[in-house]
Amino acid sequence: VISPDVKLFLLEEPKQSVGDAPMYDRIPAFGAHEVLLAEPVTVSGLECLIRALRIRSDELRYKATDRSSRHFYTFASFDIVKRRLTGTLLASREVAPTIVNEISNAREYYNFHPRRCLNCDIEKQERASQQDPESRFVALTENFTAFIPFAPRDRYEIEILPAWHISSLADLTNQQVGEFASLAYDMVQRVIAGAKNDSRYIDIVHFVMHSVPIVDPIPKNDKPIARLEKVYHFNDYVIPIKDPLYGHPVDIPLSGWQIVGSRPKDTAAFLRSLNHQP
Repeated sequence: VISPDVKLFLLEEPKQSVGDAPMYDRIPAFGAHEVLLAEPVTVSGLECLIRALRIRSDELRYKATDRSSRHFYTFASFDIVKRRLTGTLLASREVAPTIVNEISNAREYYNFHPRRCLNCDIEKQERASQQDPESRFVALTENFTAFIPFAPRDRYEIEILPAWHISSLADLTNQQVGEFASLAYDMVQRVIAGAKNDSRYIDIVHFVMHSVPIVDPIPKNDKPIARLEKVYHFNDYVIPIKDPLYGHPVDIPLSGWQIVGSRPKDTAAFLRSLNHQP
């Protein structure tokens, strides 16, 4: 029992859809495809959902000895109209291009700046800039920082990074999960408030958690390479869907180029001004 005030339900046949486009059919999922429904849609509900996804993905990770599952994707979806909070775990034989790019960039940075993690440096920079009015910082806690990325894929995309180096959701303690869920819920509510008058957006917000893959997706060459856990930093982002055909939370965007019509620092200042408290 994680919380006596929260109920978790396993949806046997996940058939949620956005418009006419299924949400979960864009990735070949083998070995696990589980969807949990949390009630009520609160901070506690999100915390319970994240804990359940963390426990389940950790269990399946150690059982994936045949390498049929190369990566586990975990994300939560907030349906604003139906007031539904769902969490999804996908086990896939393929590692999404987004994750491959993250690994490639992180490893290149680690090699260029010996023994330095790219996202560790980004988090320190964003945390240090919170007093700067030009900052992309949105909010922070003792252990997590939320900010608008330098090149966001959507105006309201928010990235959340831990303040220390971890590579997986499974590395968080229960106390850290509570802090993490509180900040994430706050960011989701700010995104909902910011986008509510924008007709381009439909009423679903994704909270996506990127953990290190089980198998390194980048082929090895003759040169020694740093272990995944050394270079990959657990990262998360909050993003609203504005196109049901190209809104899959695991690998955004599927449609190619997207144009963001506002400067990240302006969006960050706007979201800070909302001052939402979960």
